Amino acid sequence: MKKCTIFFFVTLIVILSSCATITINKGKSSKLNTNKTYLFGRFTLIKGFNKIILSVKSTTLSENPTTFELVKSMSADKLVCGINFDKSNEIRLYELEPGKYTINEWIAALALNEIAGRGYITDKRLSVMKLEPGKAYYIGDWEGKHSIDQIQNHWEITKISDNYDNSVKDLISKYSLFYSIEKINLLNNVK
Repeated sequence: MKKCTIFFFVTLIVILSSCATITINKGKSSKLNTNKTYLFGRFTLIKGFNKIILSVKSTTLSENPTTFELVKSMSADKLVCGINFDKSNEIRLYELEPGKYTINEWIAALALNEIAGRGYITDKRLSVMKLEPGKAYYIGDWEGKHSIDQIQNHWEITKISDNYDNSVKDLISKYSLFYSIEKINLLNNVK
């Protein structure tokens, strides 16, 4: 049991530190890295204070895997990054290596980064994503909440909205380099 607890803490620390929003120099001489792929959206914690972390996992392993690709989640997929929900409701952008990814679960964590549970995402639009270099993919505007009753904590993803047009405007406003890059709405890309 102690080994399992240590594994959860190490996994959570990697999740929390592996996928921060990217910082792009907004100067005129800046260039976009077209060898990378990008995810964008909003991830808002509408109620509560404990953490909800959206799990983005690789379904392929590159020839030169990163440390984060080698960390296994409980479902044995390769964890690439964890997207933290917060109260800002701002557009956020994440840089990844091109490849195949899935978003099929979220992790609930207490304030001291102790994993308290998991939930599964049944939205098939995000179950298999082939992300190509030089493109930005919209994965939705997410809302989650945390509550406490007299006995226990409760977490849930309450909504995944398709607010593509406004999100693209906010993305370009915040990151002007993304004006000319192809943007794809994965929530409207059902085959």
